[in-house]
Amino acid sequence: MESLVNDYLKQIRAAQRSHRASGNTAGAVAAYDKLLGEMLSEFEAASNDERKAIHAAMSREGSGLLLGAAEGAATWAVRENNPERLKVGLASLLVENLKEDYRETLIGLTLLHNTARKLSTDLEAKYNDVRHFGAPEAVELFDSYFLEGGKTLGEMGYQESVDDNGDFSYARGW
Repeated sequence: MESLVNDYLKQIRAAQRSHRASGNTAGAVAAYDKLLGEMLSEFEAASNDERKAIHAAMSREGSGLLLGAAEGAATWAVRENNPERLKVGLASLLVENLKEDYRETLIGLTLLHNTARKLSTDLEAKYNDVRHFGAPEAVELFDSYFLEGGKTLGEMGYQESVDDNGDFSYARGW
C-alpha cells in the first residue's frame, strides 16, 4: 500500500507511452483518468496510518503526477464543461499533501479555482466533498486559501490560452 502513488505512476506512464505511440490521444486521456480514479479510490479506502505511509513513500515523480493531475483536471473541466473533474484535481492535491513546495499546491488550487469560476461552480463545496483526503497541514492550507478568497491566475504567473485548434489550456507566464 505504501507505494500506491508510485505503482500507479508506472502504470500511467506505460499507458501514456502505448497510446502516444499509436497516436490515440483520447485513449491516453481515458487510460489516465481510469488509473487516476482507481488510485484515488484506493487512497480514500486506506486507513490514516496507510495514508501517512503512502505519503512518506511517495517519490518526487509521484508528487509531480498528482500536481499535474490537478492542472489537467482544471484544463479538461473547461474543455468538457465538466465541473466534476474539479473534485479529481482537488483530491489529487490533497493526496500530494504538500510533498513538494506548497506553492506548487497553490498553483494547482488557483487553476482549479479559476476553472470553477469559468464554470459557475462553487469550488469550496467540491473541496468539502474531498476534504477528508487531506492531512491536517494540507487541509489548513486549503482552508486558509478559501478563507482569503483565493488567488488570481496573474498572481500565480499563469494565463488562459487557446491553441490553433481551439483547445483551452493554462499557460505559464514566466
